[in-house]
Amino acid sequence: MRTLSTEQIRLELRKTNQVIEKELAFKPKLFTPPYGYFDQRIIDLAAQENMLTILSTLDTLDWKITDPEEVSRRIIPNLKNGSLILMHPTESSIKALPAMLDAAHEKSYKIGTITEVLSPYKELLRFSLIKGCTTFSSCLINA
Repeated sequence: MRTLSTEQIRLELRKTNQVIEKELAFKPKLFTPPYGYFDQRIIDLAAQENMLTILSTLDTLDWKITDPEEVSRRIIPNLKNGSLILMHPTESSIKALPAMLDAAHEKSYKIGTITEVLSPYKELLRFSLIKGCTTFSSCLINA
């Protein structure tokens, strides 16, 4: 997205949101930039579409790592309460998932969606959209 013009980014966000709203009857409130690549312009444009930008905290790199054990070794030692893990439907992630889930359960972590993980911050999320924060962390700092 960083290589697109401001208008192209705005169009991509709007078109994507229109498809999501049409197909799922849901208006996205959170945005993750493709590949995790972003600049302030992208964050600001997402905010103009009433979306907070959110990033994963752990990346499996499953798009290039084919060994499930290597995927597990990337994630398990770094797993913390509230971790947001970027995964794709690859064979390496599918095979690594049981070990990652076991590790999370051993640490008494609950597994959830981004919305569920952030639900303790629901009021802050609502506040941030009202106040026009562009990222979740910027609202945490300024709350």
